[in-house]
Amino acid sequence: MSEVYFNRVFPAMRTAFPMEWISVIDAALQIDIKTFVPGHGFIEDGLQSRQKLREFQSAIKYIFAEVQRLRDSGKTREEALQEANWGAIPLGCYRTLSRKLQ
Repeated sequence: MSEVYFNRVFPAMRTAFPMEWISVIDAALQIDIKTFVPGHGFIEDGLQSRQKLREFQSAIKYIFAEVQRLRDSGKTREEALQEANWGAIPLGCYRTLSRKLQ
């Protein structure tokens, strides 16, 4: 899965195209294979592998939607960062995400 899939590691999205990742993951999930090997993070076996890939895809969708919502709100970057709801995303990720709001 290379740079499209990070298992239990937050991806560096500063220069990425997360919406393309989502469609690549959609296509990968249609393939009948046992194990998805992430570009970064941990390798899982069997159904756990497929489930972790789905969780990663859901997280990317959530992040993208939240960044889009904050950008469309018309608030300043500082206001958007105060209002942002990143759910269970680790705190160290805010710096990367704040760049996406520019």
